[in-house]
Amino acid sequence: METVISSDIKKIESIKLNYPELMSDNAENLISSLIENIWNIEDNIQYLREDIRVLESTLEKKKEELRTLSPLFEVTYAKVEKRVKTNTSTIMIKGHGNSIIGVTNKV
Repeated sequence: METVISSDIKKIESIKLNYPELMSDNAENLISSLIENIWNIEDNIQYLREDIRVLESTLEKKKEELRTLSPLFEVTYAKVEKRVKTNTSTIMIKGHGNSIIGVTNKV
């Protein structure tokens, strides 16, 4: 039997500060806590991604089920009137062919 030694990137053995004189007394603890917090967030993201994959799979199955039934029915969706505020502007320069403002100058 052979023994293999590898690094476990989820366990901090030590933190060596390059400039300890510039750091606070609890810098190692703060850095360690920050790293562990990042690991926890990454783990949480992975769990949520798996949940999303399951939901996407379920959604695709439901859509396929609807597609197979679609020749049997027609759906009419309700119409909704909405007021939409747009941030558009119209610029017209007098003398450049904008007949709304006035007569253009003919040369």
